[in-house]
Amino acid sequence: MRGADLSVCEDTNAVQLNGIPAGGVWTGNGISNGGLYTLTGIGSFDFMYTSGYWQLPGYRYS
Repeated sequence: MRGADLSVCEDTNAVQLNGIPAGGVWTGNGISNGGLYTLTGIGSFDFMYTSGYWQLPGYRYS
């Protein structure tokens, strides 16, 4: 399953991402296990949400 793309400006504060089902772990550049994304630069970034049920790839920030 792929999540929706989201664009943020480089002066954006940290963004909280939420996965379903709750309790999974986020991975990717600039994102905490709990889903708090802090902008790490300009470009496109992919994040992965892993839970005990499935993986949700495809949150893309540019």
